[in-house]
Amino acid sequence: MRLSERDKAIMNHIRKQDFCFYKDILTKFFPSYASGSRRLNQLKNSGYLTIENFKEKSLLKVLDERSLALIEKSSKIVYLQKSHLSNYEYIRLSRIKIRHQILLFSLKEQLEKILLVPAVFDNEIKENRYTLESGDHEPYPDLYFKGRSFKLAVEFELNIKSKNRYDLKIIDYSNSSFSHVLYVVGNLKKKDRLLEYFAYKEGIGISHYGEPETVFSYSFGKIPLWEWLKKEQER
Repeated sequence: MRLSERDKAIMNHIRKQDFCFYKDILTKFFPSYASGSRRLNQLKNSGYLTIENFKEKSLLKVLDERSLALIEKSSKIVYLQKSHLSNYEYIRLSRIKIRHQILLFSLKEQLEKILLVPAVFDNEIKENRYTLESGDHEPYPDLYFKGRSFKLAVEFELNIKSKNRYDLKIIDYSNSSFSHVLYVVGNLKKKDRLLEYFAYKEGIGISHYGEPETVFSYSFGKIPLWEWLKKEQER
């Protein structure tokens, strides 16, 4: 099978984040669902792509009903077959927390629509990390957004870590080029513990995977994302 330039672009796009949602590939690269579905199936049958339904029972333990409902709407995923990955990529692909990566990509899509700027994601973050005066690299968020008046780091938390780990990370963020840090939880019940951890911390917000356009802040309470970004900048 001869690959077209679009086929190559699709494969490069998938390689950047390991997995993609099937519907997102169709939307980004094809004029219609029918033509896209037909071509992706051809790539699958020729050994380039794997297309399967994403069913992860362990998600029930970490996500609330609203978050699960979003995943059900985008349950089919696409990724490269082993023969088209380098050995390093294959090892990384087999060891990463698959559920986190898939959910993170979905979150990226949601936030791009809200903020109207493209996310810097995965390998791009590694290539664009600043070196601090101490010689260390600045923190490595799950993804970030750079607007005219903000640079927003996004951390997606399926499970809450110890307060000490968050304290160390926030110290690193305070010395970095990021103006805001948004922690997104998959289960809204976990936001209260993060609010306790980040009491009186400026530039820190908590949001929910099912409603990332709303931020919970110790200083401002429940507030729209855009308004939170603005208020934190004005302090």
